[in-house]
Amino acid sequence: MEQQIEQLSGLYSDFLTKSSPEISQKNSSNILISFAAQLPGQIYTKNFDNYFSAFEKVFYWSKPDENLTVFGFDDLVTIAENGINRFKLTEKKLKQAKEFFISNWDAAGLPFLPLFLGGMKFTPDKDENIWSNFDDSLWFIPKFIFVTTGDTTYFVFNYYLNSVFSVNIAVEKFKTKLKSIFIPNGKEVNHVSPDIAQMTDNSPKDKKKWLEKVKQTIDEITNGSINKVVLSRKVEI
Repeated sequence: MEQQIEQLSGLYSDFLTKSSPEISQKNSSNILISFAAQLPGQIYTKNFDNYFSAFEKVFYWSKPDENLTVFGFDDLVTIAENGINRFKLTEKKLKQAKEFFISNWDAAGLPFLPLFLGGMKFTPDKDENIWSNFDDSLWFIPKFIFVTTGDTTYFVFNYYLNSVFSVNIAVEKFKTKLKSIFIPNGKEVNHVSPDIAQMTDNSPKDKKKWLEKVKQTIDEITNGSINKVVLSRKVEI
């Protein structure tokens, strides 16, 4: 891992050096820098336990049928809004956050990237206890993002550049951050999947009720009573 950290740091140094003229032209202390590079395999999965325990905001999303995974953690910027105007307020702040943006995504071959991760409630006017700790709209730019598409994994590092810019200092800070996430506590960790100690609302009886609801919904759609419905159920693990 030490060798890979050195390689990433070298690529990062090249990126900052090439971007220096653009950084100077923007003349802002609010420049969002986003650096991307390919990684060999899903090496970040070794430290899943550390990521989820060490950072307050962690986002994991996967589409197995498309062999696509997005994993981000440690928030750089958080945008939280509540109420019926959450869409407009969120969109405005998203644009402001990306006003001064410099990246190497094209050079790194990154096919796409959701810079902001998060989500919104369907119905902000309903106050249910299970969602009481969540904002109606919550999005954040993670400092670290891993995107796996097919057999390729990309690592993305985001940060805001302060008014004093030095390539050497930035690269040294980058190395320190890489070591903290790839080699936590100074040693590499092999991830061990936890066992499920207890699960509720997932008994054969619960599953039977769920299948009955699905069948009833299909019948309603077939009969033309409804066009679309979103079914959901809660399982506690």
